[in-house]
This record gives sequence, structure tokens and C-alpha cells, in this order.
Amino acid sequence: MATANKKRPKRSLVPTYCLVGLGILLIAIGLSWKQFVPTSTFWNAEDAKALAELQAAAHAESISLNSSHRMPGMSLPEQHPTQEPISARLQYESKQLELERAQRMHNRWGYCFTGIGALASFSGLLISRSFT
Repeated sequence: MATANKKRPKRSLVPTYCLVGLGILLIAIGLSWKQFVPTSTFWNAEDAKALAELQAAAHAESISLNSSHRMPGMSLPEQHPTQEPISARLQYESKQLELERAQRMHNRWGYCFTGIGALASFSGLLISRSFT
């Protein structure tokens, strides 16, 4: 009977408080990720310059194929209506996809930190409730 009245030893809540604190810190990092991490980490100036050059080349190629520089009364050579500049346009679209991928990666890291922080804080709170 005497052993039933003994209180079990108190466990330290320090690890759970550390887990909650770490979670809050990760949430703060995730929410402020875009302000502190420059986009140049994922997309540099050379990539931006290459994209601008490819865009200009695709535009110039498109204009040259659809040019209306002709004498009055002369007809344009027959072209299929969907014929478009292929090489420059495809290179531009490929580089544009790289830019979108870099933007998604920049956003994704912030979301990951926020989610992991929320999970850590929530876990810490659940663990601390089980001790009381």
C-alpha cells in the first residue's frame, strides 16, 4: 500500500520547452524566408540576362516570320497559320521553366521551415501536456 501512494518522479519539461522554442524559431524563419534569402541564391544575374536575350531572340524571330514588309499589291508567301519560330521560342520556354522552378524552390524552403516548425511546436505542446 505504501508503494501505491508514492508519487512518480517529476520529469523535466526542459526538452519539451526546447522543442516548442525550436518550432517557433523555425516558423519565424519560414515566414521571413523571402526577406532574408535573396532570390539570387536560386536564380542569378547570368540566368536573368540569358532569359532576356532568349526572349528578344524569340521575339525577333517571330517578327521576321510574320513580317509585313512588302510592296502594296504583293501577297505574303503562304504559310501554315500555326507555323511559329521553333528554335528560339523553345529555348526561351525552356529557360522560362527554369525560372519558374527556381521561384518554386525559393518559396518551397519557406513553406518547409514553417511546416516543420509548426509540427515541432505542436509535438512539444502535446508532450508537455502528457507530463502534467
